[in-house]
Amino acid sequence: MQLLLENWRTFQARESLLSNPEYVSRVLGIQIPLQESYPYSILLTEEILQEQLILEGWIESVKGFIADKAKPYKDFFTTLTQVIQDPSKLKGFLGMMNKNMRRTMIRPVKAALDILKSMGVPTPGQMFEKLVSAYEGMQESWRKGLVGAALYVVVGKVRDTLKKLNLASVIDAIKGKSAEEVQAILKKLPAVQKIKEFFLSKAKELIGPELLKKVATSAADVKKWLGVIGPIVGGTEIVIQGLSPMTGKYQALGDFSAGIEALGTPPPRR
Repeated sequence: MQLLLENWRTFQARESLLSNPEYVSRVLGIQIPLQESYPYSILLTEEILQEQLILEGWIESVKGFIADKAKPYKDFFTTLTQVIQDPSKLKGFLGMMNKNMRRTMIRPVKAALDILKSMGVPTPGQMFEKLVSAYEGMQESWRKGLVGAALYVVVGKVRDTLKKLNLASVIDAIKGKSAEEVQAILKKLPAVQKIKEFFLSKAKELIGPELLKKVATSAADVKKWLGVIGPIVGGTEIVIQGLSPMTGKYQALGDFSAGIEALGTPPPRR
């Protein structure tokens, strides 16, 4: 523990981190017990510093990853990393991303899964419910920011695939019909079989709770994080394209000419 304390930055940086309860709880995701007050117990101090070190592992990996990349890469990963370190920006980012994901992505995916459930295929839907529930149950933190960003592009990929498989035409065909009529219609539509095959072959990879675990454990390194979601959605550029509407707001508000140099410094206590 003493070595950890000595090796983590300077005394001033440690004090800035440990004396900032907003940063500790809303960025690091560590809840400070009611009976604790700064200076904290050794165990709580160690937990805070260890989580900060993991976050800084992500930051250092981003610096190395974007060093030889083009400006769009630099801007995106710098912005994303700055957002997940700032309590107010992180809260806004998660709120905006979750709202858009529920409205434009989760809704159509759930509609398709409900159709499969009505046909006696409930497993994909159950997996998706566990995934969404596990994500929503995460403590607000930099990790949740990265997990949410990953789910945003993956679930977006599922939605786009369903669009190509003509989910909308299936929904239109059964709208307003009785349960018996619905089942008769679903058996005749080729799109339904394609949607069923898609989920049965890809559910575990795309919408299973294992995805959340993989993303969460990869959060210490940007290459590992991209290694989980990149192959699923089609590469790093697709990840950037999918998330840029969410990070663009924060990029426009900041000065990014020297943004990367600021990464890794906990914001001052407000």
